[in-house]
Amino acid sequence: MIQLKRRQAILFRLACLGAVFLTVAGCGPRPVTQMQEVVLPDSFEQDGKSWTRQPWSDMHDRRLEKFFQKQMHLAENPAFQGERVCYEDNSGTHRCYWVTAVGDSSCWILLEFNGSRFQPAVEGVGEPFDQLQRKAP
Repeated sequence: MIQLKRRQAILFRLACLGAVFLTVAGCGPRPVTQMQEVVLPDSFEQDGKSWTRQPWSDMHDRRLEKFFQKQMHLAENPAFQGERVCYEDNSGTHRCYWVTAVGDSSCWILLEFNGSRFQPAVEGVGEPFDQLQRKAP
């Protein structure tokens, strides 16, 4: 039993030394500074529908909370950490996007719902968020 604890301590020290070496060598985690942000349009045409930007509301929070309670594996997806925005078509269908600028484009994830019925999550790049602008200092 004592032998096992000693081995664990040695392995732990070696792992720490390896992490320090990788950090010093420049292979460790680096802070990412994004110099651009996505232009979120007031409206756009997609899938034969016109989508108009809506203010984020408590209703969106409540619906998404219920969705993520049922789909807990999606709640940890880092794509849901981007800037969120909601669009609505003339039939009452909502599209909630989480948008992040990446390089010269954007990555986004979409949850579409009407009432309490959600479509599967969709991830994409670029359109409809293909316009970027330089971030304000």
